[in-house]
Amino acid sequence: TVVEEKPQIRENFDGRTINYVNELNVASEHITISLWDHGRKDGDIVSIYLNGEAIVSKYLLEYQKRVFELKLDASKPNDLFLYAHNLGQFPPNTVSIEITDGKVAENIVLNSDLKSCEAVMINVQQ
Repeated sequence: TVVEEKPQIRENFDGRTINYVNELNVASEHITISLWDHGRKDGDIVSIYLNGEAIVSKYLLEYQKRVFELKLDASKPNDLFLYAHNLGQFPPNTVSIEITDGKVAENIVLNSDLKSCEAVMINVQQ
């Protein structure tokens, strides 16, 4: 019998708990994400990690969307999480993220503080 390997779910990073708040299915391994400050612009500094690698590092959130292009791993679920470097003036650190695969756009909001990170799981539909 073949034992299917369960995908590795990241439960913590750098001593912080990771909470998965959403799971998305996308049609392409090439996606774009747009980031902006959700609510008041209050000096939030964030990093965004995809599969444990920083794809956005120490970025000061603005009202304007900032767009990043990503390549997902089509062979497994991809975890994307928000890491807060500070709390800004109005905790927690809240980011609006729009994830687009070229056909469909999905808006999510992730909150993080200095103890936990919110994350989304992204699957590429084969």
